[in-house]
Amino acid sequence: MDKNYLIHLLTLAEPELYDHIKSVVKPSHYSDGFYLYVHKDNNLPCLVAHIDTVHKQKPSKNDIVQVGDVITNTKGGLGADDRAGVYALLQLKDLPYNLLFTNFEETGGLGVKKAIADLPELLLENTCFIEIDRKGTKHYVDYVGAEQEFLNLFETRGLVPEFGSYSDIYDLSSELGIASVNLACGYYNQHTPTESLNLKELQSVIDFLKSKSLIEELSARQYKAEPMRLWYDEFGIDEFGMEEGYEDMLDEPIDDYYDFYKKFHRLYKGWF
Repeated sequence: MDKNYLIHLLTLAEPELYDHIKSVVKPSHYSDGFYLYVHKDNNLPCLVAHIDTVHKQKPSKNDIVQVGDVITNTKGGLGADDRAGVYALLQLKDLPYNLLFTNFEETGGLGVKKAIADLPELLLENTCFIEIDRKGTKHYVDYVGAEQEFLNLFETRGLVPEFGSYSDIYDLSSELGIASVNLACGYYNQHTPTESLNLKELQSVIDFLKSKSLIEELSARQYKAEPMRLWYDEFGIDEFGMEEGYEDMLDEPIDDYYDFYKKFHRLYKGWF
């Protein structure tokens, strides 16, 4: 863990960080202020992170303190959402991943939407999208509904599914039909003055993505997002609410609680 470099990234304003990333990764495609994209080759997984934070005032180096494995900003928000993800992508930049850095995720995903509008055919050449922009550790969020074979690549390696609201990969999967997950990277209390980042947990997700076997399996083929229609058909719901399918599911005998959880998880995503 290069803590000094991570702290440097936390202190930069968005335009400064954008220029820094541009100089480091030499993007193949970019739109000033909105996104930077590194397309190394077709049929690779794409890592995603966003450069913006909700905190207008960035921390100074002297205000960031460490207690044990955790760093915080003594004078306000840390900005680990999502500078932790940016740091992770920069640590993984030499591995066989394409890279997408977006801006304005916190204000409606404007950066990723522009990338999709500018580069639809190129983005369609990725096998999947993996964002590093999630609180906590050792779990993933699937916002749109990825095929189970894709999710198994993470579950068999120890990650568990959790609920989530939004990140850039929602737009990527919704528009392109390609599977995605958002991986937890060790930050907590995001969007608040008490935000913190666990350095060991951030390093853990970086090490997870260094796995040669994982990269090979992620690159084997393109993984698909399941159409929302399939969830509606499976559970008997429409776009405006839940119908008898939800009640039927709850009335079924629960022999396998994990299976029930996974079904409810998919229903939740379809509903919200």
